[in-house]
Amino acid sequence: MTHLSTGLTIASHTGPDAPAFEQINILKKLGVDPSAFIWVHAQRGSADGIMKAAREGTWISLDNVRLRPGMKPGAPNSIGWYVDWLIELKDNGLLSKVLISHDSGWYDPAEPDGGTFNGYTDIFESLIPALKENGFTSDEISQLLVENPQEAFKIRIRSL
Repeated sequence: MTHLSTGLTIASHTGPDAPAFEQINILKKLGVDPSAFIWVHAQRGSADGIMKAAREGTWISLDNVRLRPGMKPGAPNSIGWYVDWLIELKDNGLLSKVLISHDSGWYDPAEPDGGTFNGYTDIFESLIPALKENGFTSDEISQLLVENPQEAFKIRIRSL
């Protein structure tokens, strides 16, 4: 209801498919186009769910991008794993519906000084070079880093 009054984008830390589609369906019933919704932590969803949501117009946010030293290439949440996801979305013509973020969530109140700090440079120092090595163009990288966020967070009412 707030979106339909203000045009503000809805971003929800959702995770798996079931809660994501429950939210998307509620929004549709209220007359909100899925393009007004960002599925945050969509990397926790299934490939089928992510593709379906993106085709419906939902923004797919792949979060918690960070270099994890010692992790095997292609292991879940490795830089290679994110590259594979982005290639899959690109190959399916859905790169224009993707957002990426560090959203690293490092603070642990039980640890001194909050625990081990996860920095905020891994997208630029690790993911982008890996995307370039896998054939991503400057325009595609700009789409991920500039155009998609501009479009996702543009203030405008998106109704069905």
